[in-house]
Amino acid sequence: MFLLIDEAQYDSEWSLTGKIIFDNSKNIFMIYTGSSALELSYNADSARRLLKIPITPLTYSEYLNLKYDYSNKDTSNIIYELIYNNKTENIDEINNKIITAYTTIEGYDVHEWKKYLKYGGFPSYLHQKETESIKKIIDTIDKIVTMDMKNIKGVNKDTENLTFNLLYFFALQNMGEISTESLANSLDSNKNTIRKILDILKRTQIIDTVDPFTSSAKRVTKAKKYYFATSSIRHILSLNYGAALLEEETAYYGKLLENYVASIFFNLEKTMDIRHKVYYDDNKKGAKNVDFIIQRGMEKPIPIEVSYGKKDKSQIMDAISRYKSSHGIIISNNYSKIVQKENIIYIPPEIFAFI
Repeated sequence: MFLLIDEAQYDSEWSLTGKIIFDNSKNIFMIYTGSSALELSYNADSARRLLKIPITPLTYSEYLNLKYDYSNKDTSNIIYELIYNNKTENIDEINNKIITAYTTIEGYDVHEWKKYLKYGGFPSYLHQKETESIKKIIDTIDKIVTMDMKNIKGVNKDTENLTFNLLYFFALQNMGEISTESLANSLDSNKNTIRKILDILKRTQIIDTVDPFTSSAKRVTKAKKYYFATSSIRHILSLNYGAALLEEETAYYGKLLENYVASIFFNLEKTMDIRHKVYYDDNKKGAKNVDFIIQRGMEKPIPIEVSYGKKDKSQIMDAISRYKSSHGIIISNNYSKIVQKENIIYIPPEIFAFI
């Protein structure tokens, strides 16, 4: 027997009911779904029994598949092997696959990558006008803050207003590490309230955090970096605030690209069998910090540098030396295809997006 319940969060006793059914019969397969991930994740009765399946934003490959019926899973696997395993012998194959993709996709728009970076994290963009898509995402965020959050203990109208301020703060700032104390001071609040809001935003999968690459003991007390689950959220919030139109184009797309790269590594953490982790470079001895450090299991860390324009190699070389890495990755527009220069791999953003 199958029991399928949608919008379960509207019944305050849904998890208790499920527990009773589960305890009394092993022959009933139950699926509970709901539009409020927050309500479902905070429920103590269900926490020990839940099988959580993450639903991540659209990748560029998925986006192209839905819009142009393009599909090539092999490309993603080969790029993954190049980044994590330094399989540079596959570079020519990747470049040829990408060239084939862009030249054979019927009706492909040369501006598609920028559109995806700004709006493509959500399938709704493919079926709506741009203005409608923006409104839908803003309305979704508004619903999470004003409706879903209100059922959480300790949340009130002031907390709602502070949550909106925090979201716009993240959307408008550069991606620097920041402590809860600094956030509290910047938003005229207290640390405990900020921590609670950050926990809620993580549970609703609006934001995710990047810890410093340091010892586990120090990591707990260090400042974090905060990124949105997709660059589309950052762009739409910036656009809604009016700030997206005021920034210089290269700098603005650089912020979106950095957020996009972070979101890709978040997704790998959630979906790959082998443990992955993305960190930020916590080097305090100089100004040559790279944007990200990725690590798989107990393997050597891999430094990643991200730039929407061209990028020199000084930062990545410094990080390779400090972390004794076998190679480093620069995601930038230095080249129109993947290029290897010694132990540095240059990957254009539009090719990295196929991972």
